[in-house]
Amino acid sequence: MKLIVPSLNIPEDAGFRHDLDIFKRKPFGEELLNLIRSTEDELVLALDAPWGEGKTTFIKMWRGLLKENDLTNIYFDAFENDYQSDPFLAISSQIYQLIDKDDDVARNAFKDKTTSALKVISRAGLRIGIKALTAGVLDESILEDTGNVKDAAKEASDLVDGLISNQLSKVEENRQCLVSFKEHLAGMPKTLGGGGPIILIIDELDRCKPKYALSLIESIKHLFSVPNIVFVLVMNRSQLEEAVRCEYGNGVDASKYLQKFVSIWSSFPKSRDSFTSVPKTYLHHCLHRMEYKSNTDTHQTTIEYYEKLVEYYGLSLREI
Repeated sequence: MKLIVPSLNIPEDAGFRHDLDIFKRKPFGEELLNLIRSTEDELVLALDAPWGEGKTTFIKMWRGLLKENDLTNIYFDAFENDYQSDPFLAISSQIYQLIDKDDDVARNAFKDKTTSALKVISRAGLRIGIKALTAGVLDESILEDTGNVKDAAKEASDLVDGLISNQLSKVEENRQCLVSFKEHLAGMPKTLGGGGPIILIIDELDRCKPKYALSLIESIKHLFSVPNIVFVLVMNRSQLEEAVRCEYGNGVDASKYLQKFVSIWSSFPKSRDSFTSVPKTYLHHCLHRMEYKSNTDTHQTTIEYYEKLVEYYGLSLREI
């Protein structure tokens, strides 16, 4: 017998294989697929479930189903990438990877559109920091090559004045850059997705730093929301709502805030049969994979005892 449940390896093309889909979630996965296929709208779908309830395992099997149906998809672990400062660039880089490496024309076109959009939304390259723009406090880095605080203050003031004047004259140009990026993005499924939608799966969103998580979903809404680009956000909604309150204060209605970014909320179907509940099913699955066997008279009693512990403490799958 093993002391630890072995890790579950799910090949990319496995799909909802019988030995993997122990909760019989394939019909639910097919419903999500049919929903995506039935619309050409700008769609952001959220899969909401508590921590440790098998969201990532489901998504890995679902990606196999998407592959069976020739649907292009990208898996993005937001938690692993929240060290990046710009969610827009992080998502764009994932889309860029879909373009054929030998298609220099398509790759360069996407890079050009992305670069133009990034210049509009990014503050990279400014010699003064956020403090200088918001609170009038000089960024210490600009003092390095000025040698004089008074000169540095004047330089910062001139930069701010020039920035404001320049931005006022470039409002329409900036808007057109973003419009051009979205138009280019909307045309990509015809070549990359075989005519079908491109599905971007954003996992572990609720585990990210609050600022990054919210910046990510705001980028999706404002910059990537185009027809035939579908986002599937995998999250624990209550935890993400806490991130909203952490970032914007307890007075914010976190639920309504998230509704602005999500088209449809979904959750795993619940079993109504107490004898085949998800926790009990998973308990037996774990015992089987740990090669738990016994020929003694107490074997069944022991399993029943485990079941009662799971039920009494309301254990999540991860806790089990």
